[in-house]
Amino acid sequence: MRLYLLSLNKYLADNRRSLILSVAGLMALMIFVGFINAYTSSDIHATHLLSISFYLGIFACVRTSLMFSSMKSPRGRISTLMSPASIWQKFAARWTVNVPVQLLVLFAAFWVAEITRVSLWPLFNDGATADWFAFTYSEEDHGQYLIGLIFSSILAAQAFFGFGAIAWPRMSALRSIIALWLIGIVFGITSGYVLMHYHFNWPLFSAERLLMTTIICNIVFTIILWGLAYLRFKESDVIDRLF
Repeated sequence: MRLYLLSLNKYLADNRRSLILSVAGLMALMIFVGFINAYTSSDIHATHLLSISFYLGIFACVRTSLMFSSMKSPRGRISTLMSPASIWQKFAARWTVNVPVQLLVLFAAFWVAEITRVSLWPLFNDGATADWFAFTYSEEDHGQYLIGLIFSSILAAQAFFGFGAIAWPRMSALRSIIALWLIGIVFGITSGYVLMHYHFNWPLFSAERLLMTTIICNIVFTIILWGLAYLRFKESDVIDRLF
């Protein structure tokens, strides 16, 4: 536990400036988004949630792609792998900052955008007040599944970029985007072929069941990708010690 805390403290100290600048940039972006939503009188909660989640998802992926930025150079690689802590402790320290802590930052950023929208709403709408965003739903619109889908999709995309951060440390974000694009093409072609040549009983695939299946798949992919990221990080340590 002590070495984990020391690894966490070292990671925060080494990346203090970039972390602070990233959070400050995100908050500035959310203030701008809140201003635009107030100016355009955007008061549809579903649209508001999707638009902000899009920006938050991009931030989460880009920030996570820098998770192993110290592994880009031989000097940083040696410094990272030879620090007095186990591979699991070093991985867990980075994961803590880039997943649970980052999710708290994303949640705070969402409400910064919402506070900005509600505060500025009367300026552009003749003194009228805006309703605060509420995580409410009805059985007809499947709102609870929509929120789960957005949250799980961000986690899955974040995990993919986290794996890319250690699989290809240099230009990790760009390479992860290209890899994701290629996977999307292959998946689209495969899905199109299956749909054209096979028939399914589509009534069985209700919107609720489809959304729930997608959420479960996102969770499974998230766990698998983080497991692969850890194994790749562990493999880097083994290779470094052998040579």
